[in-house]
Amino acid sequence: MSPRALVIDTAFVGDVVFTFAATARLAAAGFAVDLVVRAGLEPLAACGEGVGRVFGLDKRGAQHSPLSTLAFARALSRAGGDGRSPRRYDVVLGAHPSLRTALLALCIPADLRVGWRRLGYSEFVKRPYRFVDDRHALVDRVLCGRSARPDFGHGLPRLAIERLGERLNRTPSSVPAEAVALLPGSRFATKRWPLTRFRSLAAQLRDRGIATVAFGSAEERLEHGPLDVSLDARGWTLPETAAALSMCIAVVGGDSGLLHLGRAVGTPAVAIFGPTDPLRLPIDPGRLDLYRDDLKCRPCSPHGAAHCPRGDHACLEGLDVERVLSALRSLGVG
Repeated sequence: MSPRALVIDTAFVGDVVFTFAATARLAAAGFAVDLVVRAGLEPLAACGEGVGRVFGLDKRGAQHSPLSTLAFARALSRAGGDGRSPRRYDVVLGAHPSLRTALLALCIPADLRVGWRRLGYSEFVKRPYRFVDDRHALVDRVLCGRSARPDFGHGLPRLAIERLGERLNRTPSSVPAEAVALLPGSRFATKRWPLTRFRSLAAQLRDRGIATVAFGSAEERLEHGPLDVSLDARGWTLPETAAALSMCIAVVGGDSGLLHLGRAVGTPAVAIFGPTDPLRLPIDPGRLDLYRDDLKCRPCSPHGAAHCPRGDHACLEGLDVERVLSALRSLGVG
């Protein structure tokens, strides 16, 4: 029987995408890999490379308290077994630094627990600065033991695109050929390139005969209003969005989960950075990073924020459309 691994990452879309790098390596090493994600992300998580079973943790609802998290752990440990005796994992990986993740890891029967903090884990790994590298460091500890030095030469996260088909309510055939994907949204306002720039970019691409598709949540569609694009796909499910992104010739957006999803399906990307640091992302020849290097105030946040500390959002207001068009030309677009 294959050894069993449980990976826990209950953060946002981009974090779960990064964690696919860990699930792929564990599966390649012979592990049967289960994944715990934030409730609502299960359909996307099921398409991650190397992922077997997926469990959703409703940490803003049914499992918001420590006691309900313990109940979730008990139910998870029995899932797929005889329903009475706990199922033991060979290894549990905590790919999110929260106390909730540590508590969940501690309560799952396992021979080895590896995480980025001491509490809740039998093995502690100092977290590397770059995302994806940090996931690989956890796997290195599992596969190579305590003497392992971080190996930053491992692969980038990938979606198993062939798994997307069974999770689509819409056909991606509605996506125009040779289209550029525009991603105007982000959970944090300070990471959003101004919407007026996206509108201008869409217009200039249209003048060059290049189709555009907007992606994002239904809430963003309501908040931002209409965009003059060839197809407005805001509100599509994450598997539908992933399938459509794989058909585009390039992605343009801020440091957001959908940008990382676009790279996970192999589409070249122009990444527009404001308050966050591009050096935290994995080295990726398929991604061109744009940012202002003349501002001493940036990067100012690991995740972004609701408001600019300076009040002028100069890091993104100062990035014009021509820089993005130039980056797209470097990718062979336009």
